[in-house]
This record gives sequence, C-alpha cells and structure tokens, in this order.
Amino acid sequence: MSDFDDQVGQWETVQAIAMQVLGRPIGLMYQQGRTSREVASILFAPSFDAVVRWDVYELRHQGRNDVTYAGARLCWRQDIDSRAHTATDRLAYLRRRHLGPIRPTFESGEYDLDADMVGPLVRRLPRTIPVVDDQTAVGVCDGESFEVSFGELYYRITCHWHEQMPVPREWTEMVAVVRELFAYCEDCHREKS
Repeated sequence: MSDFDDQVGQWETVQAIAMQVLGRPIGLMYQQGRTSREVASILFAPSFDAVVRWDVYELRHQGRNDVTYAGARLCWRQDIDSRAHTATDRLAYLRRRHLGPIRPTFESGEYDLDADMVGPLVRRLPRTIPVVDDQTAVGVCDGESFEVSFGELYYRITCHWHEQMPVPREWTEMVAVVRELFAYCEDCHREKS
C-alpha cells in the first residue's frame, strides 16, 4: 500500500468516526427540577469546513408554567483535521506514521435560546411531511448539506437535502424554517464565543 493510499484510508476512518459521533443525540447537562424534550436536530455539513450539529430542546421547569429553550452544539472541526491530515512536511508525515491516525477534533457547548425566537420556529415545523419520489438523481460532490430531524418520542421525521439541488416544492417552508433556526443558533454561538 502506498503512503497516499494509507493517508486516504486514514482520512476516511476519521470522517466515519466523526459522522458516527455527530449522528448521536448530544443531550443537555442534568439540572434538578428541569425536564427536557428534543424538538429538533439540525446537521449542517459543508464539504470542506466545520460540520455542525444542533439539538434544540424545549425545557419545562418544576413550579413554573413557562417554556424555555436550550441548544446543544457539537462541531467537528473538519477544517482543522483536514489541514493536519494533508500536511506535507516531513515532521507531520512522521507524526501520522508513528502516532497513528488523527482523531476527530470536536467542540461542544450548551446555549440558552430565546423562547420568543425559537418557539414560533419550532411550531412552524410540520408534523407530517410528504414523501417526495424524485427520480432525478444527480451526483453532487461539493457544497453544503442539511439534515433535520424532529418529532415526538415514538416517531421522528428526518429530511436531508443538498444546497446545490432544487428543494422539493413540498419542503420549501420547512427548509426556510430550518435555515432560520440554524442561523439563529449559530448567532448564539458566535455571541457566546
């Protein structure tokens, strides 16, 4: 096996591990007197930049009638790992060769979300989604992909789309809501950073 093939194999392993971790619910830190329910999960996966997952939770507090929201963010720094993995200097090569494969670099955090902003968006998410039988399979290499999952305890709706492809007409409202919710959550992250 050539060094190039070995490097490609290592990168594919890093990607597989990272996406497996990003595929699991993030969860919130336990707080006594508070119950949480995940209301949406959004995965944003650009080709060459950081891959971000947001889990949005509705919170109910013991002794209070109001509902608040929180978000848990998990970010795979694909941009950092890719640079480290493709480094061509001799020291980086030897480090990879002797220390083993690069492990995915993750960042995580919890955020309080504004109920007046998030509540209406969550309520606009559909409870059912029409199945789209689109036979126009077109290969897309680069760009940004979204995946959203929402629903109740015993059922989940999951939709995936690529920004380079036309969105099914039936999904237009949902896609707009998901983009707005994701943008708001990322703004909360930037303000806290």
